[in-house]
Amino acid sequence: AIIMDPPSYGRGANGEVWKFEDNIGDLVELCTKVLSDKPLFFLINSYLCIAKDNKMHKSDSIVIIPTYNEKENIAKIIRAVFALDKCFHILVIDDGSPDGTAAIVRGLMATEYYDRLFIIERQGKLGLGTAYIAGFKWALERDYDYIFEMDADFSHDPQDLPRLYAACHDEGFDVAVGS
Repeated sequence: AIIMDPPSYGRGANGEVWKFEDNIGDLVELCTKVLSDKPLFFLINSYLCIAKDNKMHKSDSIVIIPTYNEKENIAKIIRAVFALDKCFHILVIDDGSPDGTAAIVRGLMATEYYDRLFIIERQGKLGLGTAYIAGFKWALERDYDYIFEMDADFSHDPQDLPRLYAACHDEGFDVAVGS
């Protein structure tokens, strides 16, 4: 058994709270049961773990979206990517947007996309290049095979992502550039 720093808490789909005091076994047992059609999520030692209808949205691909003052677009671009047939994860790199962009992303993480939407919140406007570098490092540390970059303002069409993915994954290219 993996021993946790007790207690760890979880919240079920209907708002009920669980407490796991001894080991991860109780948690695994709970996750293997279908509790409802709503998601179950829990926090263990600051790591978010998800059981959504007994499956996670696993992906070999992540889309990095740098943001600064994108509150008008961020939810739309996230939903457009997640509406694709191919499952992509998204990492938003927010440079301290004063308009509340990061809060919108955190809200979507907490309510809809907790297992495939992530955010790095940086202090101040540090620039597009450093945002991509931070995102690439984050993705490589988590062993993503395919990393995409996209703007939040729809200047890049999310519908192109499956085509770019296929060029690398299916056709064997090392790099695919949308033009």
